[in-house]
Parts: sequence; structure tokens; C-alpha cells
Amino acid sequence: MRLRWVLWGPAAASGAYLLVQALQLATHKHGDIEVYLTGAAHLFKGDIYTARSADFGLPFLYPPIAGLCFVPLSLLPAKAAIYLWAAFNAALLVTLIGVSLRAVRPAMARTHLLWWSLLLAWPAYHLDPIFQTMSFGQINILVTLLIMSDLAISRRLCRRSIPEGALLGLSAAIKLTPLIFVPYLWLARRTRTAVVVVVTFAALGLAMFVVVPRTSWEFWTKYAYQANRVGVNYISDQNIQSAVVRINHAPVPALVVDLLVVVVGVAGVCLAAWAHRSSSRILAVLVCAVTGLLVSPISWDHHMVWIVPVILWLWLGDDRPKFGRLWAIGAALLFWQAPIWWPPHGNGAEYNLHGLNLLYGDSFFFSMVVFLVGIAAMLRVRGRSPSDTQPSRVAALR
Repeated sequence: MRLRWVLWGPAAASGAYLLVQALQLATHKHGDIEVYLTGAAHLFKGDIYTARSADFGLPFLYPPIAGLCFVPLSLLPAKAAIYLWAAFNAALLVTLIGVSLRAVRPAMARTHLLWWSLLLAWPAYHLDPIFQTMSFGQINILVTLLIMSDLAISRRLCRRSIPEGALLGLSAAIKLTPLIFVPYLWLARRTRTAVVVVVTFAALGLAMFVVVPRTSWEFWTKYAYQANRVGVNYISDQNIQSAVVRINHAPVPALVVDLLVVVVGVAGVCLAAWAHRSSSRILAVLVCAVTGLLVSPISWDHHMVWIVPVILWLWLGDDRPKFGRLWAIGAALLFWQAPIWWPPHGNGAEYNLHGLNLLYGDSFFFSMVVFLVGIAAMLRVRGRSPSDTQPSRVAALR
């Protein structure tokens, strides 16, 4: 009993630390949760996409169903809603760590899974994408958790199996970017899952046409294509479009950007399907997610909460690359230090980055490129000696 208390003490302290930090952040203004609450409050008024949050003046960018999800919170006093969402985000982070551990170590006992999930909550909180997500009150952890729970592990809820693809369809209905997983599923011959995703996504969208027909029509015919309503090229935006602009020190023709996005998107999805066939399901999901971050119209640093399962795969995955744990340490240090914030930024300073400042400012972007190129090289090398990788393949999918 004493040993049990000694072992669980650090885990409990880590979980408590995460909760305290999350609630402390909630004492400040949460820009994004205020946007969600504003959208929910205006959903049935018909002006959800023209209303602005009171403190930051930011617009609501998500599909109407995302506003509907936040209606219950919008009925509470604003501060109570923010505190509740902060605590919920903390719980989501612990759950995401647990799901990621389950994906890379399916045989891990539930007690050990909970212990490690709590213990790792403290260091995970200090990764810049996690900190920024919790600071803004963002939904990134929720979206990532839905996708990981759907595609990376076997899911059971209330002893009834959830159709594979349903949670991904829900996440795509809330935030459109997860739709990049559909072509990956198709190429990986997970056709039934892809169909469930599309059907779920379409059904939820059509349901919102019944609930708020005018708002739904406005979103799908106008606002869904206006990602630049919040501005781009800020240092926090680490996708292809913004990185190319910073590297070029000036705007780049849209045709060039679109071509790069298409090439990287197609190559990344094909790489994900290749990883699924020759390595593991979790690796395929991570490759597709990183591809989505690169080609998305906007990829703020707080969208990169995928770093949590990436680090755990690099450290524990049966199919991790050679020196995987060194790579995991490097990734953790990079996203902990967050060098993207070191150079001058804001007010157009991003156009004038040179030398090390340019490297620092695009370091998250370059890390994603290195990840995809490295995975492609790893699969290529292993493909030449299948006998070396077969045990890892079996273990990773067991």
C-alpha cells in the first residue's frame, strides 16, 4: 500500500498541476473560447458569421454544427463557461495521452495506462501547441482525440462498438480539415471507414440545414472559402503558404502555392497509405495528420497538438525509426522551446527574416517536412529488407 501511494503520488501531482495551470489560464481572456461562445449565442439569430467576439473582435469560422456544440456552454455565465471548458481541456489532454499510449502499446494494462497518462500530463502541457491551445481555449485537443480514438485504436463506448469513421466524420463536421483522412482511407483500402466518414459528415451537415437553413447556406456558399478572414503569414502560421511567403520575403503567386499544396497533399496521402500497408496504423494516421497541417489554409502552432502522439510513437512505437528515442527527445525540445517565437514577428516583420531567424521562424514547418521525408526514407529502406520489418509490422498491428 505504501509503495502504491509512492508510485501514484507523482502521477496525481502531475494531473493536479495540469488542472491548476488550466484554471489559472482561464483567469485571463480566452480568445477562441469566446469566439465559440459568441458563435453559439448568435447561431439562431442568423448573424453567426458577422458577429464578433466582445474582447478580441474575432469572427466565428467553423461550420454551424460547431456553434451548436457550444450552445450548452453559452447558457452559463461567461466566466463559468470558460473555467468549465478549461477543466474539460485538461481532461481531454490526459485522455489524448492515454489514447496515444494505447495506440503504440496496445497491451499496456489499464492501471499503467492511467498512471502514465497522468504522469506525462505535466511535460505535455509545456509543449508549445498544448500550452497555446489551452491558453486560447481552443478545440484542437478534442479534434485530435476524436481522430486518434477513431482510426488509431479499437473503440468501445458503453460496451457497444462505435462504427469506425463516425468520430472522424464528427470531427470533420466541426472542423473541415480532418477531411484529408478520407482519401488516405480510400487508398489504404479502408473503404467502409471512408464511407462512414462521408456519410456522417454529410448527415450532420444536412441536419444543420434543417436546424438553421439560412446560416448553413451562407457557410457552404460563402464563408467556408474565406480562411483569410483571420489573416495569414503571421509567424504562428506554419503551413506551406505562409512558409513560402516568409522564405520568399514577399507574396507568392496563388498558382505556385496551389501547385505546391496539391503536390504535397497527394504525396503525403499516398505516403500515409504506404505506411498503413507496410508499417502500422498509428504511423499512417500521424503521416496523414502532418500532411493536413502542411496543406491546410491555416495551421497555427496550436493546431500541432499532434506532437503528443508523434513523440510517443517515436519513443515507444514498435515500428519507430532507428534512433527513434533520440528523435523523440529532439521533437520534445523543439516544441518545448518553440523557436518560432524567437525572431521578430507581427506587423509584417515576417517578410524580413533571414539566416537563423528564418530557420527559427519556420522551424515547425521544417520539422513537419523532415518528418514526412524521414518516414518515406524509412519505409523505402525497410521495403528493401522486408524480413527486418515484419516483426515490427505484426507487433504494431497486434
